Amino acid sequence: MRPQPNNACAGSLSSSPRMTKVTAISFDASYPHLSCWVTKFGWLEIGYDSMTDSFIRAVHPGGDSWKGRRSYETLDAALAHAEAGVARLVGEEYDSTD
Repeated sequence: MRPQPNNACAGSLSSSPRMTKVTAISFDASYPHLSCWVTKFGWLEIGYDSMTDSFIRAVHPGGDSWKGRRSYETLDAALAHAEAGVARLVGEEYDSTD
């Protein structure tokens, strides 16, 4: 049985005028650098927090490594921006090979 969204999220996707069809695509395929980040280096924080000025952040045990903008039109836009930022970060600062 699939879990149902709570009342705050109920219908938010299905009632979206822009959403016409949902296609299942893996997170790893859509965001390979974010997937690499969370499996090798750190974690992602998504959402508003009174302690930061960004909606999405790539974090490692030493602190923030990449911070996004304060707001985004969609979650997809935030993830796409993080994917590009983390791709640059991994290429500049980390050896992404094992």
